Amino acid sequence: MRNLSVLVRSATLRLTLALLVLGNPLNCSVAGAQDAAVSAPVSADAETTIVVLGNPDDMPAIAGQVITFSQISRKLRAESDRFTRCAPLPERSRLSAILDGPPTRERTQTEMHRYIASNKGCYSGQPELLQSPQLGVCNPESVTLFPTNNVCRVTYDRGALFERTLREVVGDLRLTREDTFDADVRARFLQRESARNVARGTMERRYFDTVACMVQIVPDAAVGMLLARAGSDRAKLAYESLIGNGGPCVGYAREVRADPDQFRAFVAEAVYSWITAKHNRDSLIVRYPAAY
Repeated sequence: MRNLSVLVRSATLRLTLALLVLGNPLNCSVAGAQDAAVSAPVSADAETTIVVLGNPDDMPAIAGQVITFSQISRKLRAESDRFTRCAPLPERSRLSAILDGPPTRERTQTEMHRYIASNKGCYSGQPELLQSPQLGVCNPESVTLFPTNNVCRVTYDRGALFERTLREVVGDLRLTREDTFDADVRARFLQRESARNVARGTMERRYFDTVACMVQIVPDAAVGMLLARAGSDRAKLAYESLIGNGGPCVGYAREVRADPDQFRAFVAEAVYSWITAKHNRDSLIVRYPAAY
């Protein structure tokens, strides 16, 4: 039996969707990370076993932050949180279209735009200046350090909406390794997410796959992050646990740098998707969501 935590880690992984000037931010090859993760054996007699460690000092990867991006990301996350606390949730069929539908699908983006535009009093900025479905496509915010690039606020708006839906609509956030490593659950997860993400941009798809892989390995840390206040010590520990134990997802990089607020948005989506697969449903919001 081989302990994955002792493998050599020589590279650095950088996760961010904002600093496009750097090109592909993933310096490790994580193509197929989710496929590799879902087939990883977990039985005691398996040839390879993923070891989940609790002591941050013993974790196989160091969790860093993208410092140059953190200020604007923190601002966007706070604004999205305020918006979703202020605005009522959309009607369930529309909420399902936003969260269960493919992020690049026109209806998904149009419903997200309508949700924001219908509650513009809760939304910072001037959303009325953008035509449908722009608020649901990207809603760009300039990254001042790299003035030729933008970060999409819709990532944070969707993440905050996933979080609120998990708390208020789903309620039962129990998710264990027994769930995420169950062969049927894994197969359902892959089938659902392949359909949802088929047209997602390569960088964003790779980010989601990587985070979903980390959630599979330490689902308790992922749920703990969403139950903790953003920026709190508890949320920070959950972030470090997800990345620190996520070696199989990042090519065993020695150091993984990600912005915690942007990372949290993808964790919320991944947790929702894993719980959906756990319950063998296409949606946790409505019985029959729109077909992909």
